[in-house]
Amino acid sequence: MFSNGEFKGLDKIVPTSEYIGTGKSYQATTTLVQQLQPVSYRVNAILKHIDPDHHTEAIKVRERLCHSYPGYAALATIDPLIYEGREIIWNRMSGLHTDTQDPPLGWAILTGFGDFKGGAAWIKPLNLVIRYEPGDVLAIRGRVLAHEVRGDFIRQRITIPHFTHSSVWRAVGNESVFIK
Repeated sequence: MFSNGEFKGLDKIVPTSEYIGTGKSYQATTTLVQQLQPVSYRVNAILKHIDPDHHTEAIKVRERLCHSYPGYAALATIDPLIYEGREIIWNRMSGLHTDTQDPPLGWAILTGFGDFKGGAAWIKPLNLVIRYEPGDVLAIRGRVLAHEVRGDFIRQRITIPHFTHSSVWRAVGNESVFIK
């Protein structure tokens, strides 16, 4: 939802151009974000249960962003997701990669939707293939574990990864996701 791209500092954290777009697309995007609230609450709950300390720190980052940026705070009123990043991917596989912009101790929470079969996730360092179908949620350290979502699926697949970026944590002075 928000990006600070290559810039350092909070003065450059703004909604992505895809989010703002035209008035009509902004309305459609904010409506979609409202409709995704149950997913946001579930992602937050997963983070709280798998990594309570990180969850607490992510809330602090969100609070600092809301305090510093009225625009962020306004959009946060309709989006309870404590991470600042979400992407909606239609019918696409991802090649083997690591999430280089994510902090090492951050999580990538992948959610699957649609009417599809197949399309497993492969975690290369563990040589682990995981079923990834509609309704499934996969939580991984995307920066640490090379992974891919395979394209061997049929019908419509929607994948929504939820994530945070290192630059945001650094911009608000929270280094907790870098401490090992």
